[in-house]
Amino acid sequence: MVKKIIEALLFISEKPLKIKDIRQAIDGMDEEKIKVAIEELKKEYLDSDRSFSIAELAGGYQVITNPEFAPWISKL
Repeated sequence: MVKKIIEALLFISEKPLKIKDIRQAIDGMDEEKIKVAIEELKKEYLDSDRSFSIAELAGGYQVITNPEFAPWISKL
């Protein structure tokens, strides 16, 4: 369930989420558990060949579209 919560938070955020922000939303969950969950999500996305991934940006984490899809996204 924790991974799904983190995934939902990352999807709705317009800016990179810091661990402390995620921790606050999940009622103070252990920082290491959050990091492990994010790494598991990153691996799942990579293994399933998704069009998006999780990147570490500006001291936080954000769901980003893989660059190969830029031509289609720019048309939208």
